[in-house]
Amino acid sequence: MATRSLNVIEEEDNLLTCSICLETYKIPKYLTCLHTFCKVCIQTYIQSSVDKENIISFKCPVCRTLVSVGERSNLECWANELPTNHLISSMIDQQAIQKQEQVCNACELSNVKQKAVSWCTVCQEALCSVCENCHRKFKVSANHKIVTVQEVQRGITTSFSGLITCDVHSNKFVEIFCLDHGRHCCTVCASVKHCKCKNVVELGEAAAGIKEAKQTNEFLELIMQWINLLNKSIQDTHKNMCTVENMGKNIISEIENLKRDIIKHVDKVEKTTKEELVSKKKGIVTELTDRMTEMSKLKFTVENWINILSTCVNEGSDTQCFIEFNKIFPKTEKIESEIENTTSNINEMLLSFKYNSVLKKIKEHVTTLGEVIIVNSKESIRSTSLHCSAIGAIQDVSGSSIDCERDFVGKINTLNPKQNSQSSLQCTLIDIRFCILVKE
Repeated sequence: MATRSLNVIEEEDNLLTCSICLETYKIPKYLTCLHTFCKVCIQTYIQSSVDKENIISFKCPVCRTLVSVGERSNLECWANELPTNHLISSMIDQQAIQKQEQVCNACELSNVKQKAVSWCTVCQEALCSVCENCHRKFKVSANHKIVTVQEVQRGITTSFSGLITCDVHSNKFVEIFCLDHGRHCCTVCASVKHCKCKNVVELGEAAAGIKEAKQTNEFLELIMQWINLLNKSIQDTHKNMCTVENMGKNIISEIENLKRDIIKHVDKVEKTTKEELVSKKKGIVTELTDRMTEMSKLKFTVENWINILSTCVNEGSDTQCFIEFNKIFPKTEKIESEIENTTSNINEMLLSFKYNSVLKKIKEHVTTLGEVIIVNSKESIRSTSLHCSAIGAIQDVSGSSIDCERDFVGKINTLNPKQNSQSSLQCTLIDIRFCILVKE
């Protein structure tokens, strides 16, 4: 129970904290996207975000929704025109009361600790009975709404409208509701802006029975189902992200394995080609060597004949010369034929390398190791109980039906109770497949 109470307190503190200054809201103002900020914080953000010369809109600091600023001349004071989040203000008042420990703030200035019995919703101060009487006598605070400390602590007020100040007149409280325009206002606005409206009632009358209304409960169930669907979608999307991350790692591993296989295959082909080169080169060298050996033998024979005949002519007798000549001359026809055959069949033998038609233009034909494909697997999540309820048709105490647009934190338009709609949410599962593309 203690843990649960601490969680509730922490959630309330987060709810009452401005996302810009990270402190408790001071004059909470909300945008069209229903995100709330301190008046000073959002004004500073607007002035720093808007291009005063060209752009007249800005993005919400939280959800990045585009919000129109309006006229450029009103830029400096545009935060004042934003609607006040009265629900947040009321919660801040209650939290402040609890933190005050029921001590009168006015007496505290005089270093006197006096038990507080009431709370001023305008000054946001706790008052004792004496200070409360004085507070009611001053002209500037005579119209301030004062409630008991117990009422604020329990979240109970005798007139909730008294806690809501008018958006136009800050010193007036909301007391009137115009059914024609679906707007709440103070008595001054009612007499000026809604004087010609036919359906103008007190705010308490318009809001009577709102908490017990069937449509309110149905709407709360509806938005709770939205939360459940969004939570499931967030979980599925996170799971999808983890799956994609793992698949990405697997694909990288697959690409690296493919690279190794390609390199291994190229090394094998390179080895085979080199072995073929060595074999053919060896055959050519052997053939040329045999040819050179044959020509060398013929050369040696001819040189020997030249030496013998030259010696006989220069130094030998006629008889010796005649004998040697008759030995050699009959062989000339044979040796001449051998020389002619050996020298006439000489052809140059060279080596060349012809590229594979694919490998020769590998950069042109093979531009990728594969293709990463994103496959969308759509899953429709439908709930037959997700139906829009007629939240605008609320029964008052007398039993008459009041059809109107109601303003809570934002506007809820009147809906037809006979028209049921289904809310569908599609989750995208991204599947990445890897394939090899090789063109010849």
